[in-house]
Amino acid sequence: MKKLLRIMVLTFAASALLFLGASVASAAEIVDQGNCGKNATWQLDTDGVLTISGTGDMTDWNSSNPPWLNEAQSITQVVINSGITHIGMSSFYKCINLESITIPDSVTSIRSNAFSNCDSLKKVYINDLESYLCIKRSNEAASPTYAGAALYEKGNLVKEPISSDCGAWS
Repeated sequence: MKKLLRIMVLTFAASALLFLGASVASAAEIVDQGNCGKNATWQLDTDGVLTISGTGDMTDWNSSNPPWLNEAQSITQVVINSGITHIGMSSFYKCINLESITIPDSVTSIRSNAFSNCDSLKKVYINDLESYLCIKRSNEAASPTYAGAALYEKGNLVKEPISSDCGAWS
């Protein structure tokens, strides 16, 4: 009986260690981070997720200097948290493996070429279609859907976007 109890305890302990080890091993680590606006920060993790946080505008970059440019090819997903109001010029330039982006309702403008060379972008996640349509865009490449990405509102595919005259290029 003691032997059976000892085997059960050891089995449980080994299972717990495997579970905890798997959980720790699967957590993404931060590869790089920094500022991308006066009150905006960015971080890139080992899963290829670029997260933009803070408040206000992202910086307008020329095509040669977004701070994550050296890591651009490893970025597969961008998550912009609520509070960011402006996606800067050429922000995701050369993110050729970018597959999805989440844009919060707080974003009111996207500058030129923000999504230039993002040919792998397939999914754009938003919360409110009308807010998304009212984002001011400075040119065609300022729209994340210009290369054919699908738009998802609250996780549901938007099959026929509603036109709106408040999202005109400026």
